[in-house]
Amino acid sequence: MNNSNRPHPVCANSDSCPYDDLYIYQLGGKLTSHKEILRTSFIGNWEEDDFSFLFFSDPADKEIKALLSVQPQLTFIDSYHMPYEQWQGSELAAFDQGCFQIIPPWESGSNSQPDKLPIILDPGLV
Repeated sequence: MNNSNRPHPVCANSDSCPYDDLYIYQLGGKLTSHKEILRTSFIGNWEEDDFSFLFFSDPADKEIKALLSVQPQLTFIDSYHMPYEQWQGSELAAFDQGCFQIIPPWESGSNSQPDKLPIILDPGLV
């Protein structure tokens, strides 16, 4: 499952992929802040109902443990590890929506149009 030499279908037209793997930590409760997470592999978090999902590009068990110690309202529920392309699903490319151009991170800057406002979004995290 952790084989970074394998091709990434979501990045078939690019030399780079935003991440090889995703490490997702599911916590009970809502974050009051994520500034305690000093790791550069922290991608972001998603909150739904009374759950927080923290996304990393590398394992972050120590950071999660430290976060739980300073935010006692949080509880560890589970963690998940998967290749980025499994999370992503199918190949996506930049597209126009009105005056905007929606661009995945692996294409940022490559095909921007001067009359469109570029918005870089990672479709696997949006």
